[in-house]
Amino acid sequence: SSKQYEGSSDKKVHGWNGPPPTYNETTKSRKILKKADKDISHKPKKSIIDNKKVIDKIVNTKIPANFKRQNLILGNFQIYGAAVKKTKVFGKEVEEIEWEPVNSIPEGPIILNDRTIRLYVDVSSSNIEGIEILQKLEMPETEEKVEEKKAKILTEKVIPGKRKMYLEQLDESIEELNKVSI
Repeated sequence: SSKQYEGSSDKKVHGWNGPPPTYNETTKSRKILKKADKDISHKPKKSIIDNKKVIDKIVNTKIPANFKRQNLILGNFQIYGAAVKKTKVFGKEVEEIEWEPVNSIPEGPIILNDRTIRLYVDVSSSNIEGIEILQKLEMPETEEKVEEKKAKILTEKVIPGKRKMYLEQLDESIEELNKVSI
């Protein structure tokens, strides 16, 4: 059955036996090629910043004592806000902070009173990776003020049985202040 196809063919193949084609100044395709070359512009590649990586870098940086992280502005100038998510695990409430894009931003200039800005720069490309906005917090009571309160309670004319209760309440409030993480 293979002999049946050897000599006959439904399609004719045409071969080119001449020299390869040459281009001259009047060849249309050459002009099209030149025009196409002019239209191509060599643009530098935009650096792609991994937002999650930059957020992790910013969030893992320690914040000054009397500040709280309020917003992050990343290299693509997308503003992120802290979304506090609360869940109960075995009856105990757990808070988790996730940084999500902010969808609505107020119009006009935004004045940043009582805030500090911290920039994160990629030194290899000299690009700003992110901008962190820190909000100033009220200063917690210093140990000196706590000692003053204790001394005042001890020197005041407090009912003897209640003095111990006041001191315990003061110690509890100090413990609560120490538990708060900024």
